[in-house]
Formats: sequence, structure tokens, C-alpha cells
Amino acid sequence: MAQTTDLTTLAALKAWLGSSATADEAVLSSLISGASADFLSRCDRPTLLSQTYAERYDGQGNGELALLNFPVTAVASVTVGTFLVPPSPDYVVAGWVFDRFSIKLVGGAYEFCRGYQNVLVAYTAGYAAIPLDVGQAVCAMCSAWFKRRGWTDQASKNLAGELVTFRREDVPPEVQRTIERYRRRIAA
Repeated sequence: MAQTTDLTTLAALKAWLGSSATADEAVLSSLISGASADFLSRCDRPTLLSQTYAERYDGQGNGELALLNFPVTAVASVTVGTFLVPPSPDYVVAGWVFDRFSIKLVGGAYEFCRGYQNVLVAYTAGYAAIPLDVGQAVCAMCSAWFKRRGWTDQASKNLAGELVTFRREDVPPEVQRTIERYRRRIAA
């Protein structure tokens, strides 16, 4: 499996935690890598950074095709069967246009004919840099994990004569909202 790019920095996490100590840097660095991989896995994405893709899709007999990766920043080619569809220069002349999430065929002359893996799209998608809200979400995940270290699988603990019950969250709610914003809209 490819190495996951960390979605935040050690300096950002230390600032989030309000720490300048160097004693926990190895643990924090490990948490960043783990939380980054977990975030991307929950988003069903290999990366958020810009890269090129050549993907096959099933034609559905319509004029729009949702792409796996976003935001789409450029489209190199759209092929249906063996026919190379030209780009539309003005949204009126027949051809393809794209937005952040999809390819649309305009002008009425083309469609994504029904078929199995009969549409090939070569495009570029992703962000030039990790979005700030993603970095903050990964810091929040790391913070929650760091605070729970040593308490693995405990639901409650007797502390100073009082039973303390731990709130069990997979990820904090604010992180889940960020994950939803970056999650793939269709299955790979």
C-alpha cells in the first residue's frame, strides 16, 4: 500500500494541544500518520492532493457522469466506446464540460451509452494543498487519541472513589462532519 501523506504537521498538532514539549513528539508523529490514514480511509480516497486519473465507468444512457475524485480541475479526454468526445468550447456546441464533481455532455449530440466500463475519462482532481479544515480535523482526532492513551478498551474506571464513565466516540462529531464533506460520492 502506498504511504499516506500526513494531513497535518507536528507543529500544528503541538499548537492544537498547547504543547511545546519534545518528549511526546514520536508519539504525536505516529498519531498524525495514523489519523491521516484513518481520515482518508473514511473518505474512501487515496489522497486529497491533486493527481491525474484514467478511470473507466459504466455508461448509464444519460448525459452526466459523476467522477470518483474531486474537485475536478482539468479533463484531458472523454471516450465513449471507441469515440473520443470533444470538449464543448461554450456549453452550447456539442461536447463535454465539467464541474467540481462530474462530466456533462452538452449540445444534445452525445450520451454516455449504456454499457459496462465503456466510458474512459482522463482527468486531474484534488487540492493543491491540504485544506485547513482537514488539518484541523486530523488534529482533533489526534488530540482525542492522545488523551485516551493508556485507557484502551475501558468503558469506565474507578477514580478517587467515583466511577467515571468514558464517552465512546469513534471520531468527534466535528471530525465526522469534515469527513462527510470530503467523502467520495460514489463507490470505487
